[in-house]
Amino acid sequence: MELKKMVRDSVRVSGVVAACSSRHGGRESVIDMTDVVRMFDGSYAINNSTVCFVFNGEAYATPYTRAGVAALVEAGLSEERFYVPFSNGSYPKQDRVKWERLRKEARNSYYGDCEADSLQWCDEHGVGSLSDADLKRCFKIPRGGVAVRSRGHEGMICPIADEMHISRNVLGYYSMNNGRTVFIYRDGHTYVTKGYWVIDKLKKAGYQRGSLFVPFSNGEQIVDPLLAAKWESIW
Repeated sequence: MELKKMVRDSVRVSGVVAACSSRHGGRESVIDMTDVVRMFDGSYAINNSTVCFVFNGEAYATPYTRAGVAALVEAGLSEERFYVPFSNGSYPKQDRVKWERLRKEARNSYYGDCEADSLQWCDEHGVGSLSDADLKRCFKIPRGGVAVRSRGHEGMICPIADEMHISRNVLGYYSMNNGRTVFIYRDGHTYVTKGYWVIDKLKKAGYQRGSLFVPFSNGEQIVDPLLAAKWESIW
């Protein structure tokens, strides 16, 4: 990411800026960044997943992303400690829509970062890949989980690994129960399949047996018809 894009993907906060609190019914406050601009040109600060940087006499605030901070460092900005606007749950009054969009985009980038970290960790620890054909015989638990019904009650089955932070304690492990096998693949996602056919393939790829919850192994039925059809198509 280039610094010019960082500027476009930020909210200008030079001088006096109006902020609204999302925790107190939109209560307004005023942020004065004049001293920060004067004292910290060529610097950036991070707080609570929010970044503020000062460049060419202008201050900008943006949600934290790994690529964004890398762009600041590459452009020669140094990290310092100073006040970071909108890092306490507030938002810019005049740019709320843009800020919420940037927050959403930043959150999505964390998933990609986690996948990259998981792949790198698995490469370093000898956890290999399955073929595309093998993965097609598996059901990937969606982000946010999948709604299920069991014994008259509805609930959620969620990914075993945290898909926003690398989960070294479960990466590269598998478990089985009642004719179902679950494994945490090298990208950090949770996969489930029918039967035990995949176990020898997992072992050859460097996976280890663990003590994981095994989805769909106790009669759970998927509520969403499209996801249910996908599970039923697995052989």
